[in-house]
Amino acid sequence: MASGRSIGYGILFFVAYLYLGQIQAEDVVLKPVADTSLLEQYPTNNLGRSTRLHVGSVPEGRSRSLIRFDLNSLTASDKVVFAALKFNTFAAPYPRGSENIAAFRVLRNWDEGVESGLFGAGAVDGATWNFPQTSSVPWQEPGSAYSYEFHYLISAQVNAHNFGETVLSGMGLARDVQSWIDQPASNFGWLLANPGESTLEITFERTNYYPNLAYIASREDAELAPELTVYLGNTNAPRVFVNGEYASGAEPVLVDLARPRGLTLESPFVDGRIFYTLDGSRPGLGSNRYTAGANVQLEPGAIIRAVTYSADYSQGGVEAEPVRIELLPRYLLTLSVGEGGSVQGNDEAARPGPFSGVYTSFTSNSVVNLRAVPLPGWAFTGWTGDLTNSETNIVVTMDRPKELGANFVPIVAERLSVRQVESEWIVLQFESQPSFNYVVQSSTNLQNWVDQQSYSNHTGVVDAILPFEPSAATRFYRLTITVAGTSGIPPY
Repeated sequence: MASGRSIGYGILFFVAYLYLGQIQAEDVVLKPVADTSLLEQYPTNNLGRSTRLHVGSVPEGRSRSLIRFDLNSLTASDKVVFAALKFNTFAAPYPRGSENIAAFRVLRNWDEGVESGLFGAGAVDGATWNFPQTSSVPWQEPGSAYSYEFHYLISAQVNAHNFGETVLSGMGLARDVQSWIDQPASNFGWLLANPGESTLEITFERTNYYPNLAYIASREDAELAPELTVYLGNTNAPRVFVNGEYASGAEPVLVDLARPRGLTLESPFVDGRIFYTLDGSRPGLGSNRYTAGANVQLEPGAIIRAVTYSADYSQGGVEAEPVRIELLPRYLLTLSVGEGGSVQGNDEAARPGPFSGVYTSFTSNSVVNLRAVPLPGWAFTGWTGDLTNSETNIVVTMDRPKELGANFVPIVAERLSVRQVESEWIVLQFESQPSFNYVVQSSTNLQNWVDQQSYSNHTGVVDAILPFEPSAATRFYRLTITVAGTSGIPPY
């Protein structure tokens, strides 16, 4: 009897332990406090104030970058579940996929320095290819020494095949951040480098030269500076990924119906067991069991809840923060294209005028590049609707449905004619129309032209009265026409 009571107590305790409840996740976003590049091509140059970081290789040598974040906003009790380093690239290797960018934990202190410019300048202070801080104490090896001045294990890596936003993420970064929280004096940041860097990796496409080098926006680029997102929570909870990106549950995950929507789950335990639901119900041992590496398809409206245990079920039972899947809105772009031109944008086919209707739909916050192209004999006069602009090329952010009009006018300009000539003046005549700017010019050699009179927004016949010198050498006159958003029309 006593034995039975003992077993019953044990079972109740075990069940209580398994359902400790869900955690409250927190995302902390940090900006760098220092970053710079180390260029083998310019071994004594510092780039501490450059707006670009260099990672990769060119024929003249390798390029590496250093980056460090201030973690003082995190406390000793914080536990890092995941970490992601986001940055923006302005040049990427060719062919695409020819280079990875990897982060290595730095083991030695370094100074950012104050030199600016794409390739920096010579300096005695601040990190360079030869020195981490000053010109008196060199790196153990130029560019910093593998396994001595940066850790031999890669914390995270990503393929640098795209322009724009790139994300380095993984548990390696999380472990680094946790170690810096636990031991703040060891926070020397990361070294960004190509793990297979070589000075000989060069390719050509047509006549263009593409080195295996990525340019990354540095912290001096306020708008596109790198960001480190640290996800805090319970390290015994499962990790949830949607389309390969970590989902902390702090905000809904927006998905596009036109793209795959895959769920993957990771357990912090070796050969851990994960159970999940997609309808918001509490997960338990009877819920769907996740198979390691599987990709579960998601539908908008799903609420992911997951819990994990060790292989023998003696540890775990903490539920991850629920993750809600919401449909990313799509907005219609409606165009009205007048006669005399067309509109081209992104990869969509050109819309020649006259046209009025839906151009296409875009997911929320998509960036659309549009270009107005006038036909020969026509001029573009500007955009109307939700964006008023006279430039032929515009950028539209689709944060709501939008309507735009592209307007063109025919170029109808009579050649200059001489209406009257007197001893001291000459009257030149031409036909004008609104939205155009006209300039009457004169020359004595058909090479050097001088502006005489200008006219804007005139309609009808214009009489240009100009000084005239009968004794002067042969004089020529011409009319130049320009319209907003164009580079001009050949002179008459």
